[in-house]
Amino acid sequence: MVAFTSDNKSNVGGAVMDAKFDIFKKLPDGHPIWVKAVDGLEEAKNQLARLAVSSPGEYFIYSARNGGIVQERMAAGA
Repeated sequence: MVAFTSDNKSNVGGAVMDAKFDIFKKLPDGHPIWVKAVDGLEEAKNQLARLAVSSPGEYFIYSARNGGIVQERMAAGA
């Protein structure tokens, strides 16, 4: 049995595992393109911040578990 906690982690057999999050970039036409998947919300936020600094554009973090966008960020110059 998998137990889900409010901090977006799951407990499998006594081991706590971070949830997966996907990072997308919005293309100029508004369509999203997948960039990468990461473990844990904090790591996703860190990756989003790095992408926003290194490459102009609009990015967002998507959670399949929650079925929606967790955070959006517009990079300078976008």
